[in-house]
Amino acid sequence: MDNPVGGLFGKVSGYYGTIEAQGRGSLHCHMLIWISGSLGPDELRSKLQNNDEFKNSLFAWLDDLIKTNLPGSEAPVSKADAVFEKRPATERHPCTTRSEFLELERQFDTEFQRQLYRIVIDSNWHFHRETCWKYLRQGEKKDDEHCRMRMNGSTRPQNELDPETGGILPRQSHPWINAYNDIVIMLLKSNMDISFIGSGAAAKALIYYITDYITKSALPTHVAFAALQVVMQKVKKATQEAQESGRPEMCDSVARQGRQLLSKACNALIGQQELSGQQVAMYLLGLGDGDGDHYASHEFKTLYWAAFRGWLSKE
Repeated sequence: MDNPVGGLFGKVSGYYGTIEAQGRGSLHCHMLIWISGSLGPDELRSKLQNNDEFKNSLFAWLDDLIKTNLPGSEAPVSKADAVFEKRPATERHPCTTRSEFLELERQFDTEFQRQLYRIVIDSNWHFHRETCWKYLRQGEKKDDEHCRMRMNGSTRPQNELDPETGGILPRQSHPWINAYNDIVIMLLKSNMDISFIGSGAAAKALIYYITDYITKSALPTHVAFAALQVVMQKVKKATQEAQESGRPEMCDSVARQGRQLLSKACNALIGQQELSGQQVAMYLLGLGDGDGDHYASHEFKTLYWAAFRGWLSKE
């Protein structure tokens, strides 16, 4: 942001990224970047529909930053021709190797493209997994069309403008390559996704998706203790009733069941926290902007949308 001429995406006016852990515990970041001079959705849609020069310039900028092809091949690949090229068993995963310093520019370009090609195949080639159909409705099939990642095997040779909504239909050169930026994916050496948030239904869906991640909070401590207190009170009451019945074997059974119930409740509450070892270390080390869970250029205020909407409906 301090660079007056801008950086990889242009001059950045703001950013916010939240860090979370996936099921296996590894950390990843969901980030929004605001580009200086960007237009609002309505103005952007109007200029795209009425100014061909602006539309062509924006599409060229998107093509330069967002890639959906295999490096070295710009031509669209059909679903039938998209064959996964398995890495030789003797070759290490490109994300686990350290790049060697190359003095000559020619050597650098060649090695860059070689590693980029392998990283894109190994990290950004989409394979359907159970998470793709996590929110299937009853009767829907586990197929390409119902992949929630929107990787259905279709391609689009170039960026297009939706005539109905005015939204941008992004280029998809390869049916199974997730969108990436060549510089970012080489620096991170991991899988990534990148999208332009402009106007139309797709932009609204992206905003909702990312905002949902950013605002997702862990289970509040007071809620956890309140739930545990209720469980303990029920166990205590059941134990007293067993003692008053004059049957010691029932008392032992109730106590054992109570301990099991309490153990299950604790495990369930801990599971709701979604804290992996990497997350704990991240907080202890104070990574991010010092508190371990996000990076931000500004101090953002929290808007409690549900409460705000409820207040508006009463007015």
